[in-house]
Amino acid sequence: MIEKELWRIRGEIERIEAQLKSLERMVTYSSISIWIRVPETEPSPYPKIDFTPVLSTVATALIYIAYGLIFLVMVGSPLGLIAYGDYIIYRRVFGKRPQPSPQNISLRQP
Repeated sequence: MIEKELWRIRGEIERIEAQLKSLERMVTYSSISIWIRVPETEPSPYPKIDFTPVLSTVATALIYIAYGLIFLVMVGSPLGLIAYGDYIIYRRVFGKRPQPSPQNISLRQP
């Protein structure tokens, strides 16, 4: 009788060990799935404003203004020098305008 009980307990131990090994193998090959969600927040009562297009347009306008100023300096400087040279030649050829002398100025007295 003790022998039968030992055989029964031994069989139960072997069955539990086999079940434990089976569970360990299942754990080895198991996968875990995780779902991460962003918590839903209440919508803002204020509208969302995106300044990116505005800033891009302003940057483009400033670049074009800089290009225009550079162009004016590059083209305007030689033209200004030519105009100044023409003015000096004009002054030498035609002379200075006569300045009105104090004798030629008539003063009206009421």
